[in-house]
Amino acid sequence: MNTLGVILARAGSAGLPNKHLLPLLGRPVIEYTFDHARAARLLSKVVVTSDCPQVLNLAANRGFDIVRRPGDLATSDASVQDVMLHAMRSVEAGSSFHADALVVLYGNVPVRGAGAIDRAVEHQHQRVTDELV
Repeated sequence: MNTLGVILARAGSAGLPNKHLLPLLGRPVIEYTFDHARAARLLSKVVVTSDCPQVLNLAANRGFDIVRRPGDLATSDASVQDVMLHAMRSVEAGSSFHADALVVLYGNVPVRGAGAIDRAVEHQHQRVTDELV
């Protein structure tokens, strides 16, 4: 099963502008999500979607594929589902990769329990398998 991890990092924020790039213990907040995504053994591919040039540059410099988010998907009203589908379609259009499942990773969440991403993927995979039986 090909699982696409999509790190969301919209530039605009009413509460805390550029929160993904703010330092936390000497590192941009989003780098913690980068670490979590890299540690997840069940993510087949990970991309970062953003409308922020600094986030996209940081992601590319850290070895992640990037998806430039269009303005209509970079508003506070844009749905996560639409953003995820845009990222998936962009990845699939530019490569032979086909996503069977998507994982949403918010770039402004620096703390996740060890193995949380893999446990979520395993749980969902088991649920789908059980429904098919």
